[in-house]
Amino acid sequence: MSVVAKDPEVLERIDDWNWTRGLRPAKDAPVWKMSSFRDRFLTAYGSTPHPTGE
Repeated sequence: MSVVAKDPEVLERIDDWNWTRGLRPAKDAPVWKMSSFRDRFLTAYGSTPHPTGE
């Protein structure tokens, strides 16, 4: 995934994710399950995941 933004605050919200700058991820780039990524992404940008119904 790539994040492109004019506003630096957009990138500051995910700065601690240790992503690689540029289009190619580093060989040691983090790998997450899609559900983990979804939760991180929604938390970073102000939403909360939809309840699972349990």
